[in-house]
Amino acid sequence: MKHNQDLRGPLEVRIRARAGADRWALEVEDTGRGFGAPSPASGPGVGLTQLGRVLTLLHGDRARLERGAGPEGGACVTVWLPRMEAAS
Repeated sequence: MKHNQDLRGPLEVRIRARAGADRWALEVEDTGRGFGAPSPASGPGVGLTQLGRVLTLLHGDRARLERGAGPEGGACVTVWLPRMEAAS
């Protein structure tokens, strides 16, 4: 939402979660400008980069962050996390 603050139309954000056999997926998608267009937001723009680094530090290659375009042209980010057994 930060990077779409200048848009005049409605912005829709969808959040989905799904479980696979060995990992979880959390997907956030919007109908905004997407990753390719310039953003009116100021700042270093390091949020998703930092999240990717933290995922790697915590889970190695068992977790990842994917960025891409949603079906309506906005941004789509998926975070893959390993499923772990709960400690008893």
